[in-house]
Amino acid sequence: MRGREGVMGFPLRLAIAFLIVSLCVPPLVAATEHFQTQTEIAAVDQEVGRISEAAARVYYAGAGSTCTLDVAIDAACTVVIGGENADAYSIAVFRGDTEQSRTYLDRPPVRLLGPAFAVNGPATLLFSCMNAEGIYGVEVSFVD
Repeated sequence: MRGREGVMGFPLRLAIAFLIVSLCVPPLVAATEHFQTQTEIAAVDQEVGRISEAAARVYYAGAGSTCTLDVAIDAACTVVIGGENADAYSIAVFRGDTEQSRTYLDRPPVRLLGPAFAVNGPATLLFSCMNAEGIYGVEVSFVD
């Protein structure tokens, strides 16, 4: 009789095991996707740091100075350099339509001239320090 009870309890144990597995899989998948997103953002933030350093270097060198920088932005992300008002002193990282991070160029306070400039994928950027209509700052553009 004892062997028969074990055989009859097996489907119940199997059902409980599948239930436990099905409850664990979605959080593990979500955690993996979150880790992948954070890894992509961290890589783009390193590129933002390089962009910030290049802008500061050109700014310190004075009007008329230029430099180029090769960047590789993850295809899922977009880096927006400059913009209007306070955004003219910042670099933002977007993943899709969501802003992931924003870095302000406050040491020194480098004004990024011109409209917001979006970079996605690999690109070579040209940084030019200039005094445009009494506004001293750095203009960023693509190298042709």
